[in-house]
Amino acid sequence: MDYIEFFGIAGLFFLSCQVILAMNFYAKQHEQAYINKLNKNLAFIDDLTGIANRNAFEKDITEINANEHDTILVMIIDINNLKQINDQYGHYYGDKVLENAAQILQKCSLEFFEIKAYRIGGDEFILIAYDTNESKSAAIATYLNTRYQYYKKQNDINFVWAIGYEVAKITSDFNINTFISKVDKKMYIDKQAKKQAVNS
Repeated sequence: MDYIEFFGIAGLFFLSCQVILAMNFYAKQHEQAYINKLNKNLAFIDDLTGIANRNAFEKDITEINANEHDTILVMIIDINNLKQINDQYGHYYGDKVLENAAQILQKCSLEFFEIKAYRIGGDEFILIAYDTNESKSAAIATYLNTRYQYYKKQNDINFVWAIGYEVAKITSDFNINTFISKVDKKMYIDKQAKKQAVNS
């Protein structure tokens, strides 16, 4: 006895419709789950540069755990005079400056695998790395500046950035926001020194 004899043509058609509806329902559920996951991921990506954004940064720093990591490196990079660049050359040029700065940071992340780069503001970026030390942090800063100088020679888009960084031991009373403020002051000192060097 075949299916047509058992169910009849009408019954077989009904079963086929049920299978198709079930497959469509599953496909839509799967598609919606994918869209939801994609939207969630996009919420942590900077639209312009494609690297992690402030949302990702704030999420990650709340998960710092002294039981998992011994030290943390925070490196703040700030693009000098971005407003003047936008005013003089246009926002397209300013966007290219930010995109290319992010590319340099991404290459640094590939070279030093434990690093994660974030764009946390209009002209400000942060690199975070765990379980590193002063000598390796200095090597990372040197690598960044070397890539930056190479970029300036190879491209028409020119910019100056300031860097401040420090390594801290993660203890039970470690406060990441206080530490970031300390690093930010170091970056500001470098920013002022470079501005004075340009004006002298």
